[in-house]
Amino acid sequence: MGIQSLDEAIRFARATEEAALATFVADWRPVAAFFDREGLWDEPRLEAWLNATANPSEVLALLLTVCYATPAVYALWKVGDLATLNAYYRRALAALGIGTVQALRIFRSGEGQMDFEAPIEFGGAYVRPVWLRRPTRADPYAVTLLLPVGEGRAAEHDLQRSEARYRAIVEDQVDFIVRYRPDGVRTFVNEAYAAFFGGRSEDFVGQSFLPLIAPEHRPAVEEKIRRLTTREADVLADEHLSTRHDGAQRWTHWVDRAIFDQHGNLIELQAVGRDITEHKEAEQQRLLLEQRLAQAQKMEALGALAGGLAHDFNNTLTGILGYSDQIRREVADSDGIARYAEGIREAAERACELVHNLLHLSRRPPRRVGECDVREIVGSASRLLRATLPRRIELAVEAAEIPPVEADAGQLTQALINLGLNAQDAIPGRGTIAITAAVEREGDQELVVLRVRDDGAGMPDEVRLRIFEPFFTTKPEGKGSGLGLAMVYACAQSHGGRVEVASRLGEGTTIELRLPLVPCPPQSTPPERERAGALARRSSWSTTIRWSACSARWLCSKADTKCCGPPGPRRRSSASPTASTTSAPW
Repeated sequence: MGIQSLDEAIRFARATEEAALATFVADWRPVAAFFDREGLWDEPRLEAWLNATANPSEVLALLLTVCYATPAVYALWKVGDLATLNAYYRRALAALGIGTVQALRIFRSGEGQMDFEAPIEFGGAYVRPVWLRRPTRADPYAVTLLLPVGEGRAAEHDLQRSEARYRAIVEDQVDFIVRYRPDGVRTFVNEAYAAFFGGRSEDFVGQSFLPLIAPEHRPAVEEKIRRLTTREADVLADEHLSTRHDGAQRWTHWVDRAIFDQHGNLIELQAVGRDITEHKEAEQQRLLLEQRLAQAQKMEALGALAGGLAHDFNNTLTGILGYSDQIRREVADSDGIARYAEGIREAAERACELVHNLLHLSRRPPRRVGECDVREIVGSASRLLRATLPRRIELAVEAAEIPPVEADAGQLTQALINLGLNAQDAIPGRGTIAITAAVEREGDQELVVLRVRDDGAGMPDEVRLRIFEPFFTTKPEGKGSGLGLAMVYACAQSHGGRVEVASRLGEGTTIELRLPLVPCPPQSTPPERERAGALARRSSWSTTIRWSACSARWLCSKADTKCCGPPGPRRRSSASPTASTTSAPW
């Protein structure tokens, strides 16, 4: 975060007053003007000037001025006014030597941090200067923090002994331990930290850890450091993505605290972290499973409700169909009434189709499982779609080699057609629908993946989360029943699989049926499977058959004896070519 004016730099430094930090602001604009005049923004020219200049520190001391300093700086240098403070500051700069060369190189490149291996003397006090905000060509203002370390060699020796004791404690820790300055430059890392990020401990000291944090998480970490250095909080924790040496991103959890001396001056910050990637992945998987469970429970409840309504409605339709047949027999000589009766029957047969869909949704009818060629199913569905889709939409089909599987070919074909028609409605103009079939491995299981992708309008999350609910539709009234995708979901569930949806607004939608690959058992012959299916169908529909028989007896009791004889010829409804032609809907 750059500081774009002197006022911003001063406000930033004043924010550290409450923490009693020794912070001052230096104006580097004269240095920038000198660089412009001498052409020193060019690296070779700067290096040539540094080599040719006897003491670059003296030149820098004449150009820089302290514009603001916190009370802690005045107390540290034991001065009472800004002019005296600048005099101390210029004398200290003139004696910096190699530190000035480093500062000028950083100023030209806009990268890096001053690194003083030993404390330096500023106005009689031994400190370690740290740039909280480095000066750059675009923002020529420096905010510098002075970290007191005591006086003379004795203080430096005490510091080294303290660091040795600290290293002995933390080196054997399995957690990552890092000490750093407010600008993120590391002063110490333990072996666990170095092993995780890839390298030796000395490779990280003197370098900022901020570039290793994912860009989207970096502002939060910088804000955490600010709050700790200003004593808004004693300890703060966060989780963010860290980049390792191999480029892999891992989730890490960190607990940070600021370390102050007995006078309240900031020494440095310390963080303890650990790798929580596996925990994060497990948590995401748990949330995904909870969402799937909630969706399955909701669909099961809706399916049970729809199935119950369908059975009740089916009973009513049986009576309607029976009465329409009775009317047609008794008024065969009256074409007008017969046509009305035929209209009643056609309407009832269309209602039968809706009941069939509802029962399919509730998974009550048995699957007609048999040996299926997935490529043939895809081909059949695509041929039907090509005959239906408008010419503005292109259909692309690709099916890999898939061994014969045990499945309900009718359900799968209908599911692909429903998905294709739904994709057609999502494409307002020209576009493409792609249908693919392949075998994919998921863990130790092989799956048949049927994928339908369109490049249409896509859908928002609030729609995507509801598309499999029965009767939910975004189409205009009268344009859809809201059962098409619900039947796709029921198909996947009945095959022991699942449906996955990916959609982005303006980019299209991809829906996948991911079904376990169930090879055909060699001992199972087609006649055996047909007998098994027939037995399951008889068991499933026993309730409906019993009701239909009772309804037929009741109808006969209300009519003459001729109704119990062989029924007359029936005409198949032209409006519902697939509807049942018997006296009961099924």
